[in-house]
Amino acid sequence: MVGPTIAFILMALFLCAESIQIGFIQSVSLTPESAYPKLYNGSCEQCVCAMINSNKTIVSLNCYRTNSTCHLFGKALQTSRSYLNTKSNTTFYFLQLPPQDFVSLSWSFDDTFQENLNQVDTVQVNNVSFASPGIYGRGSALALNGSQYLMASLSYVDVTSIGFTFEMWIYAKRITATSVHQGLVGQCIHKSTSSCLHISIRSSYTHLGFFDNDCVGTTTIYIHTWYHVAFVYNATSLRQTVFVDGKVSCNDSASALNPQGFTPLTIGTIIERTSVRSYSGYLDQLSFVNRPKFSSEILNDATLVFYFAFKNGSFLDSGSNGMLSTPENMIVINDTLLFNQTSSSFKIETFMLVNKSLSISLRINPFSTNNRTIVHTSDNFTSWDMIAFDDQNQLTLQTEYNRTTLIGPKLVPHVWTHIVQTYFANGSVVLYINGTLYNQTEASYYPASCQVYTMILGDCAQRFGTCNRSGYEGFMDEVRVYTRNLDLSTIESLRNDRN
Repeated sequence: MVGPTIAFILMALFLCAESIQIGFIQSVSLTPESAYPKLYNGSCEQCVCAMINSNKTIVSLNCYRTNSTCHLFGKALQTSRSYLNTKSNTTFYFLQLPPQDFVSLSWSFDDTFQENLNQVDTVQVNNVSFASPGIYGRGSALALNGSQYLMASLSYVDVTSIGFTFEMWIYAKRITATSVHQGLVGQCIHKSTSSCLHISIRSSYTHLGFFDNDCVGTTTIYIHTWYHVAFVYNATSLRQTVFVDGKVSCNDSASALNPQGFTPLTIGTIIERTSVRSYSGYLDQLSFVNRPKFSSEILNDATLVFYFAFKNGSFLDSGSNGMLSTPENMIVINDTLLFNQTSSSFKIETFMLVNKSLSISLRINPFSTNNRTIVHTSDNFTSWDMIAFDDQNQLTLQTEYNRTTLIGPKLVPHVWTHIVQTYFANGSVVLYINGTLYNQTEASYYPASCQVYTMILGDCAQRFGTCNRSGYEGFMDEVRVYTRNLDLSTIESLRNDRN
């Protein structure tokens, strides 16, 4: 028997509409052979043409020369469960596809319901409205009253061969106690097993389902509370996972989701699903990517308020929330922020915490360490130097209303130092220097949730009281704020992450 032969050819068949690179392996067939029905009475050339003209919905085939038939395989084929067998008079053909280009869509809902880059056309049903502010106190959020929703007219987006991740912020204003689905996102081709993608809140729990093939979260969703929710499907491992505020709420096995074709994506409801009503509440920062995200990515999306990296001279937020900033007499040198004038400052516009946890991480390289403001923060009632140098050249951390002052080390000028300040649930304030715990206090205080804050880097705002310190002089970089307590492994990673 002649052994398998692997080859790559550029086929330009006169029966085909285009030329495309095809690979083939002689004397083998792909098993299983049930992904598509047989194409009877077709030569290998005709089968290859059918694959080429399928717009990549068919990506490989077995051609049986003895009876001129073919098996055609689509993208939904689980390659991890398939294998090649030696088989005479048979050739396995496959498309030579370029590396996967992931489709990424996002809706910020800042006074518009259109997708941010206008990649898809989104239409409203029953005149949706917006509520300000949105998550973290910026922009606006989509406001739905239980009868309004959006429809995104997608061209074919493959959610089955690799998987997907949907993420969003939700603030429910009404949750039914019954088993009725309150739809967040849907793409339901018809009501049969594994053919109806529906993402919802059901009886106060998050729900990711394909119809009789579902993953139900265990975290209770309460009204009038912001939550970050993520819904992940991994088509390779056949797992469904639901996250609430960055933590796994459900992780379950799943049958493969059937291709959804050109079915519109609904936002705020699910169409073609029994016992469904539309969502009532706010929805913000909706995003989709046709791959399963890692849990670390989702935790970051759920808890990172902003991240200013100052890459390529940019003052823009590198995080997903697009927080606004106002630089005053600032320049960026070698991707770091330079404070070298008396009035230099970097103001991060108003933001709101969604829970009582807070961590700030940054790098500094000071020119002077005597009585200088590093990070100044204010709310609606007071202002304070969150991180500063005192008149003894020591690093100090201060909380709102001056309830707690934590003393840090004396830093060496012209040397980079990584600083993390974090508030724990028990009210303690903790200081880490270069990845090592330096000091902590057991004060029963942490920032108030739903309070509005403004943060200024390098200067003191004279909004309340007087400023007793000079402005910061030196370099600053990698400024991040999280709504969670950073653990040691994360702090060490941030310390070593000099992008």
